[in-house]
Amino acid sequence: YLPTRERLLSPRYSAGAFAGPRQAEAMGSFLGQLARTVYGVTLAINMLWTTALMNIVNLIPMGAKWRQGVCLVLTQLGWRIALLFAPWVKCQGDDDYVEQWSLVLSLMAD
Repeated sequence: YLPTRERLLSPRYSAGAFAGPRQAEAMGSFLGQLARTVYGVTLAINMLWTTALMNIVNLIPMGAKWRQGVCLVLTQLGWRIALLFAPWVKCQGDDDYVEQWSLVLSLMAD
């Protein structure tokens, strides 16, 4: 169904009458892209400063396990801060998390 010129010019039709799903999809697409960009930039910035701190930690004369642990904590901190600034990203564990993790631990023990 395509409206004729007379129908489009009649007072019954307004400009907003044709703002349908395509414009809504375009706006949703824009917001989705903006959200992904914000998350990506936040994560990149966090990974830059955590990498700098990891390089400093590697200069400290301590055991390798200690340095690896500190670097792991720094990486986790960077991810958590990025997710803090992205409330639209949901991080939720499964209901059977404990069951699945115990299976993994039993396989690792073998």
